[in-house]
Order: sequence, then C-alpha cells, then structure tokens
Amino acid sequence: MKLVTALLLFVFSYSNAQNEISNHEFKFYKNGKFVKSKKLEIYFINASDTIKVDVVSNEVKMPKLESVNSVLVIVGKNKYLISEVDLSKVNEGSTIIFGVEKNFSNLISVKAEFPKMRKLGNENILLKVENLEQAKEICFLVFHSKVKEEPNKKEYKMYSKMAISKPKSAK
Repeated sequence: MKLVTALLLFVFSYSNAQNEISNHEFKFYKNGKFVKSKKLEIYFINASDTIKVDVVSNEVKMPKLESVNSVLVIVGKNKYLISEVDLSKVNEGSTIIFGVEKNFSNLISVKAEFPKMRKLGNENILLKVENLEQAKEICFLVFHSKVKEEPNKKEYKMYSKMAISKPKSAK
C-alpha cells in the first residue's frame, strides 16, 4: 500500500511539473499590419501529442516546453503549419507573434551581408526568410523578448521560423 501511495505521489508531482503554464503577449500580423486575432487557434504538435494553446485577446497561455514541435495555427478557415519550431526559445516575458504575409514588399531587406533577414515594415522585428521566390504567401512565428534596457539602448532576443503557406504555381 505504501508503494502504491508513493507511486501515485510521484506520478502526480511529475504531471504537475509538465503542466507549468506561462503567459505571453500575443500579436497577429497580417499583410503589413497588426490586427485583432479573431477566431484563431494554436496547436503544438509532436510525434506523440497535440496541445491546444489558449489564445485570449492579446495573450497566450501555454505550457512551458523545451522541445521542437510543429505549430498549427488556424485562422478562420485557413490552416498554417510551421515545422520544427524550437519552443525552448520562448523566454519568460516573450512576445509571440504569428504572421501571414502576401505582399513581400512589406518585408524590408536589412543589409546586403544578411540577404535572408527581413524586417517587418516599420517594426523592430526581424524574420529569416528562405525560398521567397517560390512563395505566393508565407506564414511565420516570432518569439521576441527584451533582454536589457538602458537609457537610449534596448537589446532584444528574437527567434523566428517561417513556412511557405501558399507556393507559386508551377508554369
């Protein structure tokens, strides 16, 4: 009986550790501007599990995960899948940004030395883009966190992952 009680106590404490929830500011970027996230659902998917993330207004409540997952975002009737997202990059206080972009002129080149890096319009948000010439539309996920703030200086840490949501038609 003592063994069963100890085993149940261990399983209960282990499952509680797995369910630690973190809250993050959430922003939805669509074609050059931030918009309200109506009818938006987020799922983390790995080989053995699917976790639905709570999106309430401008906040995301999600379990703390240290793994690489696919992220499925459903906006209305549209589904966007971004593979191999490293969720360990979500820091305490991170802002999570999900975006969809059709107008690639909104993605401004940063420097010639970094041809794959683009800035989202006038925002201080960078995105690593690949195979843009093959895309009609892209979707992306950015984890943006302030690292240090001093007078006249702010430092940020960013992680981004993108996917082609609508490829160009083959001619």
